[in-house]
Amino acid sequence: KVIIGLYPRHMERVPYWRETLLREGLSYVLRSELESVLKPGMVLLGDTFGELGPAYQCARAVFVGGSLAKLGGQNFLEPLAAGVVPVIGPYWKNFAWVGRGIIDVGLLNVEDDGLAVSETLNTMLMEPQDKAGVKARFKEYIAQNLGGTQIVCDEILMCLNNN
Repeated sequence: KVIIGLYPRHMERVPYWRETLLREGLSYVLRSELESVLKPGMVLLGDTFGELGPAYQCARAVFVGGSLAKLGGQNFLEPLAAGVVPVIGPYWKNFAWVGRGIIDVGLLNVEDDGLAVSETLNTMLMEPQDKAGVKARFKEYIAQNLGGTQIVCDEILMCLNNN
């Protein structure tokens, strides 16, 4: 069994998640009320700011939300910095600027639906990732993709100087 960390991006969504977890009969603890070690099978519901990064550090598998519906997706680079290759759904236009190359090098798992997401997460739990290796690969990917801002600025200056 695992402990699930559920960290809504927007704190005003915490009441919705509390109600949903209760309705589904799932045991949960608010992060602000955590006083002891969680038992496997429980949900840790994040209700405080600034704790998503540390949560990623503890994670063995990560799903980054806002990507199973046409919501644009959330920041999947954060778990990579913690050494975990994340799983997202098919809708990630808010981070399309990163490019599909990140998928090609195995630093992002994109799945078509919730069932595929859960299957990938289960596989990741059974085959833990080498966090140090993921961090190194992510750092290398970043290093190989630096300089875009400079290229655009140079192009703008060239256009301005030619007019």
